[in-house]
Amino acid sequence: MVLVPDSVELREGARNVIELRNVNVIGGGSEGAEQNVGILAPGCAIEIQAPGSSITGFSYLNSIDSAVEADFIGQMVVLNSVREMIECTITFDEGIANNLPDSIRLEGARGDTDLLAVFEDFQ
Repeated sequence: MVLVPDSVELREGARNVIELRNVNVIGGGSEGAEQNVGILAPGCAIEIQAPGSSITGFSYLNSIDSAVEADFIGQMVVLNSVREMIECTITFDEGIANNLPDSIRLEGARGDTDLLAVFEDFQ
């Protein structure tokens, strides 16, 4: 979890970057303080550099700058942009969505999405 002050306008972009350089397995266990937590970092971009990483649980990120062969399982909110996702899988888990951590509350329809723009990378 990476906190950000209330005064920060999250739509202006990421303030920090979380770099996962090796294979990482985040979330998915039941021994933490809160079950179903992935990465909570609304002011951060994430870069997953090593193939084989997985993030399970509810994740709240500013942006995904790059991800290579990563698995995202659960429910994820990305505030700004998603770029360079190469051979990744995104799996919605209804059990996680219905059992968010006590400190998180989403209002409105579950699964409601606003796509502000879509671009294609031809590389």
